[in-house]
Amino acid sequence: MADNLTGLIWLKAPGSTMRSWNDALTFTGNLNACENTDWRLPNVLELESLINLGQAGSASWLARPENGFVDIAGNKYWSSTTASSETEKAWVIDFSDNGRDMVNKSLSYLTLPVRGVTDGSPAKLWRTGQIASYVTEDDGDLKRGIGWPSPRFLDLGNETVKDNLTGLIWTANANTPGPTACGPGVAKISYDSYLFVQCLNNYSYLGHNDWRVPNRKELQSLIDHSQSNPALPAGNPFTGVGSGTYWSSDTYINQCNLGWAIDMNTGLVTEAYKNPTNALHVWPVRGPLSLQVFLDGDGVGSIKGSQISCYGDKCLGVYNNHEEITITAETSTDSIFGGWTGCVSAAGQECTFVMDTDITVTATFLTATSIWKKPASLNFGTVGVDVLSPQKYVSVRNLNTTDLYIETISVTGANASEFILDEDCTAIPLSSGGTCSIALRVNAQDYGTRRAELVVTSNDTKMPTAKMKLKAKAMPAKIFIQPKTLRFGEVSTVNSAEQQLVIENRGQTPLSISTITMTGAHSDDFTFDAPECVVLQESGTCTLTVTFIPGDIGKRTATLVIYSDAPKKGTVNVKLKGEGI
Repeated sequence: MADNLTGLIWLKAPGSTMRSWNDALTFTGNLNACENTDWRLPNVLELESLINLGQAGSASWLARPENGFVDIAGNKYWSSTTASSETEKAWVIDFSDNGRDMVNKSLSYLTLPVRGVTDGSPAKLWRTGQIASYVTEDDGDLKRGIGWPSPRFLDLGNETVKDNLTGLIWTANANTPGPTACGPGVAKISYDSYLFVQCLNNYSYLGHNDWRVPNRKELQSLIDHSQSNPALPAGNPFTGVGSGTYWSSDTYINQCNLGWAIDMNTGLVTEAYKNPTNALHVWPVRGPLSLQVFLDGDGVGSIKGSQISCYGDKCLGVYNNHEEITITAETSTDSIFGGWTGCVSAAGQECTFVMDTDITVTATFLTATSIWKKPASLNFGTVGVDVLSPQKYVSVRNLNTTDLYIETISVTGANASEFILDEDCTAIPLSSGGTCSIALRVNAQDYGTRRAELVVTSNDTKMPTAKMKLKAKAMPAKIFIQPKTLRFGEVSTVNSAEQQLVIENRGQTPLSISTITMTGAHSDDFTFDAPECVVLQESGTCTLTVTFIPGDIGKRTATLVIYSDAPKKGTVNVKLKGEGI
């Protein structure tokens, strides 16, 4: 069975024979006497790549007709990786509950042989880090997977560390770090782990507001299976790892009051109760961010840029937060570039942006052919009101044997005044086979679909007047507030506390903030400062700082009301909660 995610090939019907670890290695080696000669026992990362954490048990999921495995049991399967903390044990994956455990090598469990490599697959599996070999063709002997970069970790100098293998950025301090208001250095129960990272983001901890609790796979990516106490790569720059178990953001599906947690001393994966007494460490992580570029139109072109790869009509790049990226659209023969969609800062065939979220843009390439053959229409897609759109191009090509003279180019129709001609082809005659481009923009003056028609007259005897439909859809501003509740916790009546919220325009028309007011039972206890919150362009943000000074002891509440010109949810309420002590 070929796994399209990893590129690995698995034995479809591995059977139900129980074997010791050494016998499992011998069994897979004996398979090489058959047609294929590269069967082996998978290492722990290869075996775990078959796990689906969204299913109660991966055995039944793998046995579905669309996945094709036969005789996959809800039991433990051997990996070729030895447990570095107790070398008489090896790692197993439990296909009944998706768990990962280390067990004595003399015990009997199931075997699932694998062959192949993951080098060219969408999900490339890296090496486990194990270098010591305990028997021929074990993990330490074969060392299968993508090699680790050198250096593995990069200290960014701002109390954060980038893992050059995964692109993830971790806090250098692993002991639940953060500002004083977030309660750092103290283990958290499951629910509080999410409040903790929300607090980090409210305070823009270490200059960033996209911290999160890592998922199981992200935490496990730090494990080096040649190390223990802690099980991190030698020479790593982290501090405060200490002894203990860390929360992941993944839930144990078999029992939803449990979550997956990782023991960073051994790499052991355990189920941890999400109850008020079970507190574990939290190791915040952020990044990487993805860029997707879709290729559209009937022409041919490509996208060039740092760390970007293209497959068919889609390109993908992975970058760090706040990294500035420039990509370039390159056209093939007989095609022209038709423009960008979703690019905030476009200059001709270049698109530049700063990675502060996942970004999707579209590059359109058009065939350089006669306007009266195709395209039949030009769609600008979604645009803002009173916002000048990026240019789109119509290509004209002279298919005649004599010179072609473009006499007039005009726009007519219901919304003709909103479609603007930037460049045309009226100045120079086109010789046979010659091409030129007509550049247009749209500046919508109202919401909804905007329509017009491009009219071109020429000396072409077959079609002296050619027409093309023009279309755009003007979308309104859209206000988004994060977070929707500010919790100040306990604050002395002689002190104050600050929290921040972010206002973002997720629409395409500029968003105007008309008024911000404070209401509620204890509105006098809360003040705010919002010097930048006036007009937000598309994807624009502003930060509003709220200060809580309790006027009395006890719970204090108010509501921050934000009024804008967004057609939907133009008025947004933010709850404010605190307690005076």
